Amino acid sequence: FPSQGGTQGPTGLAVELHTQLSTTAEIELIRIFLPGQLLLRAVSEPEKWHPKTRETADHSIPYLVAVALQDGAVTPASFDTQRIQDPELHSLITRMNAEEDPEYSRLYPDQINCRIEVTTASGKQLAAHSAYPKGHPRNPMTDAEIDAKFRSLSAELLTAQQCDRALNLLWSLEDQPNLGELFDALVVQAEATQENEIRR
Repeated sequence: FPSQGGTQGPTGLAVELHTQLSTTAEIELIRIFLPGQLLLRAVSEPEKWHPKTRETADHSIPYLVAVALQDGAVTPASFDTQRIQDPELHSLITRMNAEEDPEYSRLYPDQINCRIEVTTASGKQLAAHSAYPKGHPRNPMTDAEIDAKFRSLSAELLTAQQCDRALNLLWSLEDQPNLGELFDALVVQAEATQENEIRR
């Protein structure tokens, strides 16, 4: 996800839980259990509960969990000013609490445990846990996932043809005589932004 490293686990779990919810309006309580070290970095400061800028939102576990539960994804668009100010997201954050799990703290950083528990208004209980977020060496991404991530994060800046060219070069980097052709493929051009405007 396009966010700070320690937020990857909670964000991934919230994406997973999104598939089990019909709407976030049914959520009554969200409990997030983390190592104390992650609480200090991505939860404890007051602005992490009320982000106003991208720079805070992409370091905020409460914000990222709320977006992921609501949208089922976190993308660069998740940090647009209008999205950050969305009252529905802030309402969801008010139904959330985060606390230290002492065992998670003991195991950190060898494991980056996180558990999220969701209770709905009807009393339904949902839970998800991970020790290693997607992308960790012990839970690596597949080549197809890496390819899809590159395309999704580049779509606003590069044309589809540039993405194809860059990926072909990146997947054969060891065969390239230098990085010049790769850097040329990554130049942001006006046509890419025009293509993006047309898609909108």
